[in-house]
Amino acid sequence: MQDAWLGMLSGLAKFEGRSSLRTWVFTILVNRARSRGAQEARTVPRPPPGTPDERAADDWFAGPGEAAPRTWSSIGVTSHCGTAPETVALSREVLLELDRAVSALPLRQCEVVTMRDVFEMSAEQVCAALGVSPAYQRVPLHRARAVLRAALTGYYGR
Repeated sequence: MQDAWLGMLSGLAKFEGRSSLRTWVFTILVNRARSRGAQEARTVPRPPPGTPDERAADDWFAGPGEAAPRTWSSIGVTSHCGTAPETVALSREVLLELDRAVSALPLRQCEVVTMRDVFEMSAEQVCAALGVSPAYQRVPLHRARAVLRAALTGYYGR
């Protein structure tokens, strides 16, 4: 969107009025999206480096007729990092810090961030529950997340 906006601003002096302004802006947007898509299509993400007993990096990409490459899913894998006493204590401290920060939020921000991030409700569900528009629920959500991010940054920055 920013590229399209800059393209529109830089080309505004060249606009001849042979089409509507809306059509002209939309054409700029489409052309910028196509250019960006072509650029990103030329890059290939790098697989993580493997240990000698793992598959080679080339095996992460399926060739024609091969099975799909491995994924990064950790579902079903037992985690040993969350059981150490110091990890459990730090997790509780972080939760207390978050609880303090959420409690300090204005009511509407507290409601929206709790519904979206704690109860994992969709934006539509939050809008229906609070009787607000989708655009309106995004503003308090963004502000609340910024406050919570700052609180955690302050906590981890100590």
